[in-house]
Amino acid sequence: MNAPAGTSAPFSTIHAVLWMSTAFFWMLLGALLLGAVRQEALRDMVSLGGLSAVVFLLTSAMLTSRHPGGDTLREALGFRATAALYLPLAFVGGALAQVPAEGVVHLEGLLVPGVDQAMAERANLLLPHGTLHGVLLVLVLAVLVPIAEEAFFRGAVYGALRRAQHPGWQAGLISGVGFTLSHYDPTMLLPIALVAAYLTFLRVASGSLWASLFAHVGFNLVTMVSVVLRVPEGAIDFLSLEWQLGAGAGIALTIALALWLSRAQAARNSRSAEAVPVDA
Repeated sequence: MNAPAGTSAPFSTIHAVLWMSTAFFWMLLGALLLGAVRQEALRDMVSLGGLSAVVFLLTSAMLTSRHPGGDTLREALGFRATAALYLPLAFVGGALAQVPAEGVVHLEGLLVPGVDQAMAERANLLLPHGTLHGVLLVLVLAVLVPIAEEAFFRGAVYGALRRAQHPGWQAGLISGVGFTLSHYDPTMLLPIALVAAYLTFLRVASGSLWASLFAHVGFNLVTMVSVVLRVPEGAIDFLSLEWQLGAGAGIALTIALALWLSRAQAARNSRSAEAVPVDA
């Protein structure tokens, strides 16, 4: 049955896949154009990160225009109030998540030929070419890119699915898989999938994009600060059993606290508000 005049069709899983595929297409097209204008830009993470941010933000705006979620873009993307403790908790949890992520990458390097070389090449792309470039790397990759990616995947896509009455876990799974696959480096899929699961959990539990955004910034910031400050490799042994167990325990604690905070009135109100169809 056709949707009534003035309303959009219900947002389905197919809609989500098409929108995420559209963003991926624009990303590839943008990279081709960027390379045609300046070939070396394809090896500059500031340029590539900026391109990624522009694509995801513009696609978020287009998606929410077609499938609105309230009177403002802020509402449609899920930037709503929740339990205040979610924000510092999420930031700490995101930073801690770097430790097991490095452990997974190291394990991949032991099991899969070529992973170590691919990771070394990726690390070289993150090296700053000067003070200004270092500052831009941090701002773009640790702030701007997380904002854009969260706005699209756990904001626009997740929110549209929830307003179409998809349960939180299902909306989170669909947007989380899309987020993981958008990082098209095969060596990073498993660690990114684990991070995506954590970010999605925070998004579902809190009912707000702020929680997953703070965790995403925390995760990226650990990498970027260590790279820009040129912390010597091995200066902090994240691969040690102590660090892995300690970070794992810390993340488990943030999950337990997040579940406890999900019972707060602010979090319950936020989850209820995001599931209300725009025409209700």
